[in-house]
Amino acid sequence: MSAVMISSRQSSVSIGASESLETGFTFTGRQSALGVESVRVKTPSHSATSAHKGSQLQKRVLRRIRGFLIENQGRESRVAFVENDQPTQYYLPTDQLSKNGIVAENQPFEMDEVEIHDNGQVIVGYTFRALAKPSDSFPDSFDLNDDLKQKRKLIFKRFGKATS
Repeated sequence: MSAVMISSRQSSVSIGASESLETGFTFTGRQSALGVESVRVKTPSHSATSAHKGSQLQKRVLRRIRGFLIENQGRESRVAFVENDQPTQYYLPTDQLSKNGIVAENQPFEMDEVEIHDNGQVIVGYTFRALAKPSDSFPDSFDLNDDLKQKRKLIFKRFGKATS
């Protein structure tokens, strides 16, 4: 059977910007007792944490792509990016789009591929920006006149019935 005794007491150093804590513990096992007189732990000072907060992250846009939301499919959303007037379909996480206000079908958005420099570290990521409000899109339908109904009938006769 092993016994562990842990005790702690504050050192004589006053607690201020840097706090010291002196802890002693003893471990007793089958072997001879092992004792450690004290362990000093220095907590980070306030100035060390605020120095990191004050540093500015350097962000550089590598490329900007415009696209639009085709449909939400649960955890993933199907989108189309338009480059050189050619649409390319792609799947993106739905939560990243919805956090940035991209929720409606056919809603246009921009995706920036960014490079962020933070104290020597390089991070590559993506940011999304809606180009229109979800309320700006709406489904629209219209009634066909007799001439357009005849043309539709001929198209269906030639190419088959539309499936939904």
